[in-house]
Amino acid sequence: PGFSVGGKMFACLFNDGVAVKLPAAQVEAALAHPSIEPFRPGGKTMGGWVYIEHSDPADYAQHSDLLDVSLAYVAEIAAAPAPAPARRRRRAP
Repeated sequence: PGFSVGGKMFACLFNDGVAVKLPAAQVEAALAHPSIEPFRPGGKTMGGWVYIEHSDPADYAQHSDLLDVSLAYVAEIAAAPAPAPARRRRRAP
């Protein structure tokens, strides 16, 4: 199951933990915590995502700030106007 805002996912449940999307500056800080690692579904690291896993569900409460940051970050991305499509040049006949 995933959680989204504005049509964009900011968190998802995966295996026995939860993955959250964070700004680059927050990723490095989050990885300093022993229960947080890069999110690697299928062995491939997803940039901007971290994976949190605890054996005791109550321990996730200590990371509520990361969920708040993730929600705000992705909401900002979702609210940003989409870039204009690239204009195609016509080829001369």
